[in-house]
Parts: sequence; C-alpha cells; structure tokens
Amino acid sequence: MPVTLNYRDLGGTGRPPLVILHGLLGSSRNWQAAGRALAERYHVLALDLRGHGQSPHARPVTYEAMAGDVMAWLDARELGRVSLLGHSMGGKVAMLLACRNPDRVERLFVVDVAPKGYRWASNREAFAAMNELDLTSLGSRAEAERALA
Repeated sequence: MPVTLNYRDLGGTGRPPLVILHGLLGSSRNWQAAGRALAERYHVLALDLRGHGQSPHARPVTYEAMAGDVMAWLDARELGRVSLLGHSMGGKVAMLLACRNPDRVERLFVVDVAPKGYRWASNREAFAAMNELDLTSLGSRAEAERALA
C-alpha cells in the first residue's frame, strides 16, 4: 500500500518536471542547493522516500514499495511524463520505476549507482558505528563526524 510522500518544491514552476530521489542516508533536504540550480531548466520536486525525512516510516522498505509510492505521488499530482534523477538508493528506485513504467519517464538520470546487485558488507561496520552514537549528546553533524573518525 503506497504512503503519502513528503516533498520540497525547489522552484521552476511551469517548466518540465524533474523529480529527485535521494540516497539511503539522505532526504529531500540534501538536494536543496542543486535543486534550485536545476530549477533554471526544470520544475524541481525533491521527494522524501518511504522511511526517510518527513515521509512515513512504514514497512516494507523495499525498492518495489518505494517505486509504488513515487508512482502514486505522480498520479496524485496528475504528472504524466517526468524526468527522474535518482542518487544511489534513489537511483535504484528510479531505474525500477522507469523499467516498469517507461511511458511515464521522459529522461532518467542515475547518480552513483549501477543497475546491478550490490553486497553491502563493506558498509556494515559504518552502520554499526553510527548505531553506537549517542545522538542525545551530539550538537551537530560535525560532532558526529568527529565521533565516527
């Protein structure tokens, strides 16, 4: 069942729509500066995918569920063909959506990921270290980065 996604309108109303899908540890906030620059050419809409940012943290958190959420979001706004920009995990979601609904994708921009399976063992140590952080004692991202170093 699709969830209602939070999004940021980064400008460019009246131009062709560009929908941005963030990476695993990101949200729509990560794309504000780049999105505003892209608004010179597109109407830029940056989404918070399921389980990220201000969107509902619902299960399952799978590529299929996230692509379904994005399709439901497009349908709710009566957006026909759009350009999709996906970064990392968002790139996987964008590729799945484009493969299943090619009539809805004008252009596909995939950043920092390829259409193949990945083994995430190399990230397990980093995720474990992040889970060990006491977030209540940290005042900034810089402090978190120092603690992880």
